[in-house]
Amino acid sequence: MASLSVRRAPDRTKELLWALLFRTGAYEEDDRFRKRLARMSRTGLQWAGAVGLLGIFLHLLISPLLGGTVVWTAQSASPTTVFLLNNLILAGLCAGLAGLARRDVSLDVSRFAMAVALLGSAAVSLHAGAYKGISTPQYIIVMYLLAAIAVPYKPWQTLSLGVALSLLVYALAPEGPLWTGALVPAPPFTDTLPLLVIVVALFTGTSAFLYATRLKEHRSYRQTLEELRHHEELLQSIAEEVPGGIYRSDSARNLVYANEAFLEMFGYEDLESLRAANPESLYASAPARERLIKVEREQGSIDGAEVEYKRKDGSTFTGLLNSRTVFDEQGNVKYHDGVVTDITKLKQRERELIEAKTKAEDAREHFRLILNAVPVMIDVFDEDGTLLMVNEHWEDVLGWTEEEIKEHPAPLEALYVDPEERRESVRFMEEAPDEWRDFTFQTKDGEIIDTTWTNVRLPDGRRIGIGLDITERKEFERALREERDRFATLFQSLPTPVVHGEIRGDQKQTVLVSDVNASFEEIFGYDREEILGEDLHDFIVPSEDEDEAVEINRLAIEEGTLQTEVKRLTADGVRDFHLQAAMRKRSDGPTETYAIYSDITELKQMEQKLRVREQWLRSITQNISDGIFRSTPEQGLVYVNKAYADMFGYDSRDELYQIDSSEMYANPEVRDRLVQLENEQGSIDEVEVEFQRKDGSTFIGFLNSTVVRDEDGNPLYYDGAIADITELKQKERELQRAKEEAEEANRLKSAFLANMSHEIRTPLTSIIGFAEAIGDALPSADTADETAPAEIDPQAFQEVRRFSRLIERSGQRLLETLNSVLNLSKLEAGSMELTLEPINAGQEIHETAELFAQRARKQDIELKAEVPDSSLWVQADRGALERVLHNLLSNAVKFTEPGGRITLRARNGADTVNLEVEDTGVGIDPDFLPHLFDAFQQESKGPDRSHEGNGLGMAVTKQLVDHMNGTIEVESEPGEGTCFSVRLPRASH
Repeated sequence: MASLSVRRAPDRTKELLWALLFRTGAYEEDDRFRKRLARMSRTGLQWAGAVGLLGIFLHLLISPLLGGTVVWTAQSASPTTVFLLNNLILAGLCAGLAGLARRDVSLDVSRFAMAVALLGSAAVSLHAGAYKGISTPQYIIVMYLLAAIAVPYKPWQTLSLGVALSLLVYALAPEGPLWTGALVPAPPFTDTLPLLVIVVALFTGTSAFLYATRLKEHRSYRQTLEELRHHEELLQSIAEEVPGGIYRSDSARNLVYANEAFLEMFGYEDLESLRAANPESLYASAPARERLIKVEREQGSIDGAEVEYKRKDGSTFTGLLNSRTVFDEQGNVKYHDGVVTDITKLKQRERELIEAKTKAEDAREHFRLILNAVPVMIDVFDEDGTLLMVNEHWEDVLGWTEEEIKEHPAPLEALYVDPEERRESVRFMEEAPDEWRDFTFQTKDGEIIDTTWTNVRLPDGRRIGIGLDITERKEFERALREERDRFATLFQSLPTPVVHGEIRGDQKQTVLVSDVNASFEEIFGYDREEILGEDLHDFIVPSEDEDEAVEINRLAIEEGTLQTEVKRLTADGVRDFHLQAAMRKRSDGPTETYAIYSDITELKQMEQKLRVREQWLRSITQNISDGIFRSTPEQGLVYVNKAYADMFGYDSRDELYQIDSSEMYANPEVRDRLVQLENEQGSIDEVEVEFQRKDGSTFIGFLNSTVVRDEDGNPLYYDGAIADITELKQKERELQRAKEEAEEANRLKSAFLANMSHEIRTPLTSIIGFAEAIGDALPSADTADETAPAEIDPQAFQEVRRFSRLIERSGQRLLETLNSVLNLSKLEAGSMELTLEPINAGQEIHETAELFAQRARKQDIELKAEVPDSSLWVQADRGALERVLHNLLSNAVKFTEPGGRITLRARNGADTVNLEVEDTGVGIDPDFLPHLFDAFQQESKGPDRSHEGNGLGMAVTKQLVDHMNGTIEVESEPGEGTCFSVRLPRASH
């Protein structure tokens, strides 16, 4: 491929040079091109003549100033000599060029005139130079350049002029054959000859370039004219073929143009007959024309206005008017252009669509579909499917300008979202059926719109698309479907019964069931299929309320809506309902009704209770011994009950309303402080106040009051109550004195018990010790016969030993009783100090169980401890916890018979550790349980009681648990056993 390009390049260059040098005549066969060159040549002649005359004038003016000599004719002279005759000849040639430029001479005359002027000027200049003895090729080169630029010569003509100039220089130069007679010129001419050759070649190339440029400009100009002509033909074709009526009127609104569609639309044969008609006769309403003129005058255009027009025969049609005022450069109205599209069928289609949507909305009485008029979009495609133009409505709707959509590499991809719709639209354009079809478009901004289109095919193969923006209609249809779905969902999902039915009959006003929701089925107990088409009253209206139901239907039909309270039969019997009914009279059928039944049975019952309660409260308010009042910041007291008036010694409540509230206080300043406190805190709770009666006496009142504020937080009124506690205060003082005396007695009791315990414990300890010593000193029953002296009876030894054990046991019981009494006394007096610390409750349970294990085995009792492996840390006092466990386990062993079971448990709770002691013992009588933790209380009393005890163990246990911030509970069943549960706070460890 590279070798081919090398061989072909010279061929193309030769071909181009050949065309420029020898085939330019073919180019100039184009008359427009020749005329263009002729205009250029005349302009060049004018400028060449003017420049030449100016140069000669300056030469004649400046040369004398520079020392030159002016002579009339050619003669031997110096180089600075100016030949006046030669300059006049040159001026004549230049003037001749300028004169020809003012006449409409042809291109050939211009070229010939410039060639004559050039050669003549060169000959005059060479002749003068020969007389001056100088060579003047530089002047000739300048004239050559001026001629080649000024006149559009063909390249070969420029070359010929160059050759002719070279021959003149050769012949007329001072060293040339005309002066020397020699054929071979002498220097310095031989030095100038190469310059001339280069200049001729350069100027010939320049001429070829200029000629090619002018030819290219001409061809571009012709192409532009051709495109304008084609565009004009296209517009003319559209104007004649488009279904819309296109017109133009002058500034006075007289028609100057109307296409065939416009004439046919209005029923006129030709433009002349249309122009002869009164413009107002084209409108169904004459004022409509004036309004449109006013709108266009104010806005400059009319876009998509629906106008009722009138044809020549008097019939009318609806047209979509688009009009625009065109102004000239001075801002004056130049003309008015517009298009009228007959949208009568579209309006009929719109009415049909509205009617169809109205039928689709039978279930919705408050919705009706209204379609807005939409602008018409027009686009034009050629037979190959290339977009040629779009109108302004198309641009307004889709956002693309004509230039942008034409330059887009894939216009259809930019407009259509769905590729399948894009392919369908291409088929639709090719087939151009006489129908409307919907497509989804995408605007330049990315917005998705719905459109409907139809196509018109022109005879030359072009296609015109006419479209309407139906996005609002589509959105409405979608919204309608969604609304219908929402309504159906709401209908079925409402928690209250809903009935949809039809009213039939003139007198009885029967309600035939069309549909019910799930709540109706559930509450009234009927399946939907069971009552469809049946009379609703036969199922849910009590027989005694049938006339009332008919009257309700009649009122609902008259008023459209109705709300009332009714009684209806349900699956649970007759209940009260709040009925909301709405009626809708259908144009093509019976009256529809929607009824909502809200069950208000409980509400009615509550209202009755509230009425009874209100009467009860009113009775209490009037009969209660406390004084109840309401006061406001502005009026003071506005309400008091009878007890209040009696409390303050007034005969009537009206008398209280007239006095200043401060007069009711023993100290008025106290009232001010209480009002300020109540305003700050919002209430006064249980404040003791000294009040003053009408007669001046005082009493102590227990005051409770609350402030009620408005939305801005300002006090509206104060509600309160006053209880006369004068006697209570007296009793309180008496009780206080009694309390102080009791506390003193209790203190003396505690001191007495402490002293007595000390005085009794010391000798009692000695008695117990001596009893133990006696028992240990006496021989046992087995050795008594051997060790006892002969004079002492062995049986006496056994009696002494038994007595010593009785003394020891009784002493231990008495000591325990004293310790319990002393501990209880300390606990009640608060003098026993407990140290609360983390203690492992599981370890304490194990140790207590081991302590009682031998005793339990002796009594044939199973003792078991259930403690988890996890730590059980409680916040308790160690000694107190040991005492609690000891007392509970001791009681369990005491009251459990042989063969029984005792279980100790421990486990963690949420915030506590739970300890349990459960036995299978005799249990506790339920009547005794409330007194179990009272001091000196025992279930078995008197000489017949079955178990020993002092009745203090459980009281001490309860006090110890309370002092450790715990709780103790008991569950017992006589003959089954007992379970004590102790809960103590958990401790972190």
